[in-house]
Amino acid sequence: MKGLKVTEEMNVETQLVGTFFFSHKHTNCSMTGHFFATLAYQLATNFPSIQRDMNRAISENPAVLDSSKSLQDQMKVLFHQPLWHLESRLWECAPPVFVIDTLNECKPDTVADLISLLGQTLHDPDLPVIHILLTSRSEKHIHKAIQKEEMHLLVYKIPVNTSGEGVAGTISLDGKDVDKDIYIFLQHSFTELQSCHPNFPQLLRDQLAWLASRAGRHFIMASTMINFINDKEHDPNICLQLMLKLTNRSLPGTEVYKLYDCILSTCANPKQAYLHLSDIAALADPLPISQISQLLGSGQGRDVGMTLVQL
Repeated sequence: MKGLKVTEEMNVETQLVGTFFFSHKHTNCSMTGHFFATLAYQLATNFPSIQRDMNRAISENPAVLDSSKSLQDQMKVLFHQPLWHLESRLWECAPPVFVIDTLNECKPDTVADLISLLGQTLHDPDLPVIHILLTSRSEKHIHKAIQKEEMHLLVYKIPVNTSGEGVAGTISLDGKDVDKDIYIFLQHSFTELQSCHPNFPQLLRDQLAWLASRAGRHFIMASTMINFINDKEHDPNICLQLMLKLTNRSLPGTEVYKLYDCILSTCANPKQAYLHLSDIAALADPLPISQISQLLGSGQGRDVGMTLVQL
């Protein structure tokens, strides 16, 4: 959507006016405190005409940028008011679109409030028509928030395994299309590997299809396979043979952790690897290996780099 203009005459203003990617890996992206400020920045970048009004609003109430402040206040100043200023501009234009990705990775206790506030914006007759695309895994608390009466008429659900007039092509997270996509991804990745390693073998179609099927229709599985094979510290030919051997022991559709388990078993010291991965999992936000080493001190910290490089 970045390539779609609001109107044909405009060179800057695109229909995709804001995105937010929730992620439990990063504190700032697992909560709603920075949500409206992020969208406001993108909105003002896309529509320079509202920058002066937005700067004035923030100058008058700088606390609105505090991530711990009221989400409703943030919505009013950083989202509602800028859209209100654009109402006349967007009267005959295609609706601007906001994309909110992986809503299920947001802290559950704040999701209901966020959905309710977005619903208020969509209901407001003084604002331009906008579209909000939400993506999420199926979670009970998200279903509950979306199924409230005031949200009912605002929501159009696009389930998996969907095709038809109202949908661009086919959206299918469980069908054979995913197998084809993963096959193409693996094929492309191995072609890139061959360009970097002239001695890397040309995989047969059956081998590619085999690896694609072992990914169990999970792109994270296919990506992990490639990352393992394309390890800078080891011969990719040996890693490929090891991956073929590992996937031979796995059933199609096995969870990602089983593949990780097999990969961890290839480390020189699996016990040490689990120990250092536990340290990483306990961090609120990621740290470089050098800082993890300092954090653990001269004992454990001495071998953390060597261990993590193997992973």
